Amino acid sequence: MNLNFTDFKEAELANWIVDYLKIFLRPRVVISNFLKLNSSERIRKLLFHFIIFVCSLFLFEGTYEKLSWLKIVTGSIISLIPLSLLALISIKIVRSKAKFEEVIFYILLSFLLVEPLFNLLISKYLLSENYIYYVLEEILLYITITWLFLNFSTIFSEDRIQALYLFLIGYIIWNILFVVSLRFSDRYSSLNNHLFSDPIYEEYQVIEGNLLQKDKSITGRSCVLQSKANKSFCYSFGQNIIRDSLAHTNNEEYEKYKQDVQLNISFLKSIQEKVQSRENQTVTNLWLKYFLIIENELKTDSLIKTKDDIIKQGMNLVTKDSSYSEIQFYMSGVNSIMDQVNIRTHLVAYNNRIRKHYDFNESLDIGIRATIYLLGSTIDYFLGKYIFEDEKPKIDKNDFYELP
Repeated sequence: MNLNFTDFKEAELANWIVDYLKIFLRPRVVISNFLKLNSSERIRKLLFHFIIFVCSLFLFEGTYEKLSWLKIVTGSIISLIPLSLLALISIKIVRSKAKFEEVIFYILLSFLLVEPLFNLLISKYLLSENYIYYVLEEILLYITITWLFLNFSTIFSEDRIQALYLFLIGYIIWNILFVVSLRFSDRYSSLNNHLFSDPIYEEYQVIEGNLLQKDKSITGRSCVLQSKANKSFCYSFGQNIIRDSLAHTNNEEYEKYKQDVQLNISFLKSIQEKVQSRENQTVTNLWLKYFLIIENELKTDSLIKTKDDIIKQGMNLVTKDSSYSEIQFYMSGVNSIMDQVNIRTHLVAYNNRIRKHYDFNESLDIGIRATIYLLGSTIDYFLGKYIFEDEKPKIDKNDFYELP
């Protein structure tokens, strides 16, 4: 059968556009009308909705690199496979008279009608970096899946009893698949439990997770002066301002800290042009500025070589005991301490904000999944330790989570 764009009729197009609303309100009517169409009409309708679906993918242009959003879309398409298997197995068990092709059409048509809306919300989130769109997308996604599943049970059943059986069978199989999926994933990883991964948060984790000794600031400087030789050795105090404790206490730790600062600067410079999120770009630049300030303080240590250099730095003599006349100890603060504190304040604020957003979404996700996967979660809770290998939850250590 030859098909061209002249086969599309205005009346058809108007009805097909209305179906984008009807699928959320009256999915039974949408699928019933579709199944009444002949082969040519079905192909035209599916082709139209497929074109709209493809066009919705261009909403992601200008957000993240194609690999990121293609992963999101691909994940949505792949999810149709287990859904189709679930539906086919369920109608087979309850001996429904529904044809397999009708079930596949229901799942495919539902996907093509609802996915553009979710693509719009996800792209809005990535463009605006406003978590309202992220939360709205996830709530609507779960509601839509539940609603379409309930309607599937009634559409492909002859009576209410069979509809109830179909719903229960589908629910049980769905929860068994959920328990089985836990076997092939990190059961304690919240990232693996979301239907839609958060590229902004994942990107932030990469940035923050690759920084070494990031919880330390340079708060002071100490110098040891050999009076007769007029030579000094100086090192900066590395202090954890979150825990209010010294970060390095000997020369070996000091040298390791200097190396880590250089590694952090190199890493941040290497990703500056690659970071996608605007806020993460700001965070990257703040981190780089922060470590460059510290680098400058560490360089100052090596420039203080004589007593005159110590005096120029305005350092205070600590030892007054005559027994230490040949070796004198000097200490002082550093001029950049307020710059360091100001930058860290912004970094802490962003970290707290993005983590609280993620924690809220995770709590929301757990609450919604508790209803959808109630049976599976119960099985996992009571029998998980017997079914799966013993493993411990991963603890996310983050010193930035609370302001000092």
